[in-house]
Amino acid sequence: MTTPTFHAKSTTLQVVKGFNANIDGKLVLITDCTSGIAIETARASATVNAHVVIIARDMNKVEHSVIDLTYISIILLTIDNGGVIICPHGKIVNSFETQFHVNHLSYFLLATHLMPKLKVGTSSHVVIVSSLANRRCDINWEDIN
Repeated sequence: MTTPTFHAKSTTLQVVKGFNANIDGKLVLITDCTSGIAIETARASATVNAHVVIIARDMNKVEHSVIDLTYISIILLTIDNGGVIICPHGKIVNSFETQFHVNHLSYFLLATHLMPKLKVGTSSHVVIVSSLANRRCDINWEDIN
């Protein structure tokens, strides 16, 4: 089997089909899915008959996304993929600094909570999508807040 080659102009559907994973009827959970990579991933996943669930912070954006995807009848719910950058310094209640929490810890927390359900499936995957924005600055491991 050859490894598919993708490039900057590859479409999300080409990538989904290129991995040759059978996600027909499988549940695909996409976080912060109101625009960009997330909404295109939702479209491509729905096109190959996955059941797409979308999670978001802003219901108005989710409703807009659902309307935008109405031509695909198998979407059960739409959700956005999350990330923040250059936000005011703050902390999630009794927790870590907001940007570090949202961009790093939240993905781990979600995957950890879903792990029992993921283990039930024979070929479950966790895919984390992000941008290169995190390369703009380093993490201060001595004081992550």
